[in-house]
Amino acid sequence: MGNPYAPPRPGTEKPTDEARKPTPPPAQGPRPAPRPADGRDDHRPSGPGAPAPGEPPTPVDPDTLRATTRQVLHFGLLMLVTIVTSSLAFPWRVASLFFAVVTIVFGVRAMRAVWRARLGGALLPVVAVGLGLTATMSLSMLGSLAMWDVELDNQQCLDGAITVAAQQECAVQYEQAREQWTQDRLRR
Repeated sequence: MGNPYAPPRPGTEKPTDEARKPTPPPAQGPRPAPRPADGRDDHRPSGPGAPAPGEPPTPVDPDTLRATTRQVLHFGLLMLVTIVTSSLAFPWRVASLFFAVVTIVFGVRAMRAVWRARLGGALLPVVAVGLGLTATMSLSMLGSLAMWDVELDNQQCLDGAITVAAQQECAVQYEQAREQWTQDRLRR
């Protein structure tokens, strides 16, 4: 008697070995997703352009995809310009507020284009997060615009600060000036 766990020798396969080979499962169509108990079907899009249950989604028109991608790209580049201009010295930093407003407009347009094209994936959430970040940056820039005198004094102090100790002194003066500005506005 031979080893039952050893592979068969070439040319010695028995007819019963072919019967042991797995057979592929019969081809079946896609199974429909189970419906919720209340009968609603919230996860499937509805409307005239929506695919029927079990059908693959309709492909996106290449021209629509190209236009949508271009709008998202413009939004991303404007967001980059907004970030770069917000790191400039103070008087030039005001330009970033203009770029932030333009970026928000382009972001809303890009979001609408992605929504209309019904592009799946993470593109819509990425554009939404980018819009949120741009809106937050614009509010921060509006705050620094409201404190024009304090920001300008801080920038002049930093321009003359050569040593680390002088830069730290400018930071301390800036914090004190901000606190004083806030207290003056709250007293009104």
